[in-house]
Amino acid sequence: MPTRSAENYAYNHVAGDGAKTSVARPRRTGRIAVCQQRKIQMNFNVQDPAQDCAKTAEWYRSAANEGNPDAQNSLGEMYCRGEGVRQDFAEAIKWFSKAADQGNAAAETNLGFLYEAGQGTESNCAEAAKWYARAAEQGDEYAQYHLGRMYENGLGVRQDPGEAAKWYSQAADQGHAGAQFGLGMLHYYGSGAEQDYAKAAGWFLKAAEQGHAGAQRMLAGMYGKGEGVRRDENEAGKWRLMAESNGSISGGKILLGEARSGDAEAQSLLGLMYYFGAGAAKDCTEAAKWHRKAAEQDQAASQFFLGSMSCRGLGVAQNYEEAAVWFRKAAEQGHMDAQRKLGDLYYEGRGVEQSYAKAAEWYRKAARLGSVNARKTLEEMMEKGLI
Repeated sequence: MPTRSAENYAYNHVAGDGAKTSVARPRRTGRIAVCQQRKIQMNFNVQDPAQDCAKTAEWYRSAANEGNPDAQNSLGEMYCRGEGVRQDFAEAIKWFSKAADQGNAAAETNLGFLYEAGQGTESNCAEAAKWYARAAEQGDEYAQYHLGRMYENGLGVRQDPGEAAKWYSQAADQGHAGAQFGLGMLHYYGSGAEQDYAKAAGWFLKAAEQGHAGAQRMLAGMYGKGEGVRRDENEAGKWRLMAESNGSISGGKILLGEARSGDAEAQSLLGLMYYFGAGAAKDCTEAAKWHRKAAEQDQAASQFFLGSMSCRGLGVAQNYEEAAVWFRKAAEQGHMDAQRKLGDLYYEGRGVEQSYAKAAEWYRKAARLGSVNARKTLEEMMEKGLI
């Protein structure tokens, strides 16, 4: 059973993937809309957004004073964010408490977050867990996620991975990326849930597709090792790339700068970005250009990609001799898929002199590293008496 390393298990985050925020729940169109949206909804004809937010706060305050729980919660959020009012977490707690006492799940979640974070009050994880639990019982996915996190880490409650799995599962089923990641980790390590790499990978995929960087990193590692999924260097590279840039423009600019400075890993990742169309328009010519730069610096993954692109004529002219050169360079560095592909070239006599013996030699190396396809081809070769 794998152990939790500091690197791949540092996800005791408060809201998402490691970043603490001042309000637990993301804004929702309608109840928790941004000021400009509220302007449209309330038909305010105000040009200055700051004035608009101040007017919105007045409307919420009027309704809140009449006991409307949604208005009380929204006014509390405006105090948290300093929208239309001076930022004041103590005042936010006051209004969240009024709404929470009426059973408003959003306010209960927000109140739990402020007690946990110690904003506007002393940090009190037990009190935070109490409010998360009330909202979670009402089906609030954010509260379910936070309550799961509290049980997993023993914050304000007795540590109980099983309870963590229960609440993560309920939030994950509602599409909460952090909960999907958390549930995937529990399945990956067999903590509070059966150890099941396939289930872990399934939850990581759901979170990764929502842009969760931690899930993208885990998925890249699992594809690289063949844990719960078929080993696939292409998929591993794709998710590693997504985690590195995490879909951000700034991340892509940093990567491009590093690649231009000669960083081989950055060049390889940039090649993957263009190859898969992840964070940039799909462009096989650009992909081949950056993979070549990295391959010339002995980046095995790029050598493999350049070989594959030469075989298929993607971004470069189809050239099996060129493919064989790059597959060999990667294969000699222990790249499993390159070893298998080089075996294919020897088997078919493309780009190299046909040789079943040399094909078998490379298939055996790939099979020892876990290639199912290489092992099957070897078995077929033995059945046919080719080796």
